[in-house]
Amino acid sequence: MNEINVLIMEQSKTFCRQMANVLGEYTNIQIVATVHSIEEGKKVLFTSEIDVILLDVTIGENSRKTVEILLENKAIPILMLADHSVEQTAKTVQAMVAGAVDFIKFRRKTLGDIKENEAQLVKKIAMAKKEKGLVSLPQKKKQKVVKVVRAEKERKSNHSFPKTIVAIGASTGGPRALQQIIKQLPKDIPVPLLIVQHMPSGFTKSLANRLNEISDIRVKEAVNGEKIQNGTAYIAPGDYHMEVIQRGNNFHIEINKKEARSGHRPSVNTLFESVAKVKDTHTIAVILTGMGKDGSEGIKMIKQMQEKAVILVESEETAIINGMPNAAIETNKVTEVLRVEHIAQAIVDYVADRGK
Repeated sequence: MNEINVLIMEQSKTFCRQMANVLGEYTNIQIVATVHSIEEGKKVLFTSEIDVILLDVTIGENSRKTVEILLENKAIPILMLADHSVEQTAKTVQAMVAGAVDFIKFRRKTLGDIKENEAQLVKKIAMAKKEKGLVSLPQKKKQKVVKVVRAEKERKSNHSFPKTIVAIGASTGGPRALQQIIKQLPKDIPVPLLIVQHMPSGFTKSLANRLNEISDIRVKEAVNGEKIQNGTAYIAPGDYHMEVIQRGNNFHIEINKKEARSGHRPSVNTLFESVAKVKDTHTIAVILTGMGKDGSEGIKMIKQMQEKAVILVESEETAIINGMPNAAIETNKVTEVLRVEHIAQAIVDYVADRGK
């Protein structure tokens, strides 16, 4: 593996030194600098070649603004460093919506906690290096040529179905992609949106609250048994699967702790498969940035059960991690591959004539 140049931005000098020592044991990781403020970090970015930034969520007055400032200078993947507190969880989510690609949680800022999370930290640094440059300058990467089943000349929803459900799956880089999509949706959109974002417990509520603040539609963390409403986006709680249950003419959410699938709970496949089984419903399924293949099996079932279902996939041009989108494309069931900023309009187009 090529050498990975890392910048650590951490308020605690002791923790910063300990982390640098642990990462310095790897021959392919080069700690270029350790700094304790935004201004120091900006100077390093101007003078050195940096592949990955490890950023303490408490640096700066506002984590979202700190990430935006750093990304304005250079398009470098940012991994957030945070503890398990509610306050730092909320700040981490804000940072990820602003463009940070991932995060690492530490129970306490001690050497023992660094060693406990060492394997995960190194893996995420390597993945961020692999996808370097996709954070704020996605146009630099060329679109992969793929075979895709294209939509008809005009996007049309299917009138014969009384209900349309939009189901969305995302992982690494998802919070920012979700923000771009949800902010563009009109308040009166006549469909519900069900979202699985791979995140641990505690983070999904903060994500829902953040998206609700900046969007015209309602966004909330899903609650077991609640009736699904149009114009509302429901985010699966961390560490719980979310499924759709039909009761008469109404649809309800079921939250459960069934076995994780391919290491994921919530699972995109679990959501998609539950939507596929709902009768007399038109599904629009969306796969966004993320590592792995979650969602691809669900897509197959949706198309098997609902021939006219629409499958939208984020393009390689804008996906921070292209694993999930690529796996979706390989199913040969995809309707359109789109840059993230075009997905909201596609959703609107496919449901615009509903009920006419």
